[in-house]
Amino acid sequence: MQLARVEGLRAALTGTGEWPRADAAALVRHSYELQLRRAEEGRAQSGGAADAAVVRIATAAQRRRLVTLRADGTIGDAAFQRVEEELDWAELGWDQVLPPEHRAGRKA
Repeated sequence: MQLARVEGLRAALTGTGEWPRADAAALVRHSYELQLRRAEEGRAQSGGAADAAVVRIATAAQRRRLVTLRADGTIGDAAFQRVEEELDWAELGWDQVLPPEHRAGRKA
């Protein structure tokens, strides 16, 4: 399984090179580099508690601000729901680099 994971990540990293000028290319490359480095070390998808804490803090701050914007009437329910859904998807994306015991919705 480790071989499959490593080779898949290497291919993904190579694929990001096809879009060197894309705005998100550097971020995507960095994510795959991190996953690849951990997979090569036999620590696939295992970051530290600090990685999870950063994601948790940042996401919680985004959600609090979103709630405030809706509460004070700056945004409506439709905008709130759309951005909240985007945050949900972003959290799921972070699950690819966080250790299983620190993923969204789970306590360490």
